Amino acid sequence: MQTTVQFDLADLLPDAPEGDAACAARLVRSVEGKPGVVRAHVEAAPGEASRLCLHYDADRLPLPRVRDLAVQAGAALTRRYGHLSADAPTMPQRRARTLAARAQKLPGVMEAVGTASGAFRIEFDREATTEPALRTALADLGLRLGNGPDRRAAALPRTTTDDGRQTTHDDPAGHVHTGHVHAGHDHAGHDHAGHDHAGHVHAGQDANRRPATRE
Repeated sequence: MQTTVQFDLADLLPDAPEGDAACAARLVRSVEGKPGVVRAHVEAAPGEASRLCLHYDADRLPLPRVRDLAVQAGAALTRRYGHLSADAPTMPQRRARTLAARAQKLPGVMEAVGTASGAFRIEFDREATTEPALRTALADLGLRLGNGPDRRAAALPRTTTDDGRQTTHDDPAGHVHTGHVHAGHDHAGHDHAGHDHAGHVHAGQDANRRPATRE
């Protein structure tokens, strides 16, 4: 029986900015081809957060295992790829492009984007550089970065208890909402406007309320 489950990308990739197509594509590639996974893709309806949609064979792959695949793939990508943001004084757009181009030439930098407003976004590979080294190099270019909020707490490892309840290691009671799961949706002609959330599963939700599924 083929079933679909959705995960908010912000929960799986807490460090990645909304709309980061590169990280979303890496996540899709990480889960595609896993035994029991029929199809993986990202759904981004207007006005809603982006979600990873996994279509899977429920006879071969139970829902807790699907959750584990998604969370583990997201955690691995979060460990490898970092994201930094910087605020610089306003500047001509040409200057912003020049600084971004210089930043992108730094070792380990995957992408650098800058705007005339002084906002810069940097994506880097931790296997090719370290965050302190990159911060120093960016400061030499005139881009100084703040620490920013630590959003990685949303990616705490989770387990599924015998009764189906999902927990983080810091929350044995299971009262967490990381890994927001929308289960049992048939996406043929799916319209998120006026979306009925009956049957959705939240991590930590009572397992006795089973998600609706559709063949």
